[in-house]
Amino acid sequence: MTIEKWENLTGMIRENFGIDEQRKEKLDLGEDAMGKKVEGEIEIIEFKGPLGKMKLELIIKPLILEKKTLYSHRIGGQVRVNYLYSETEKTYQFKVYQKKENEWIEIKAEKLIK
Repeated sequence: MTIEKWENLTGMIRENFGIDEQRKEKLDLGEDAMGKKVEGEIEIIEFKGPLGKMKLELIIKPLILEKKTLYSHRIGGQVRVNYLYSETEKTYQFKVYQKKENEWIEIKAEKLIK
């Protein structure tokens, strides 16, 4: 999913069904290998469609360039994972949920294709 496809999708939903709620939330990813705070973002849209109440999420995170695991061979030693994130490149993850009995159930991509 790209930003352009996301905007097209939200526009189609707005025209056909109307949007009940649209919001953005910050996503705290911790710190990178240099100790710099890393954040992502989640865009959420809720609407009432032909299948009932639906929620779409677009999760935007910085691209992970390197993953380094730090550990010692001592018993009881700590294990730590350091990530190196890209300053410019982003990754996009798209999720679809349907509300059933006051609970959001994720709809898997395999079900959408059939």
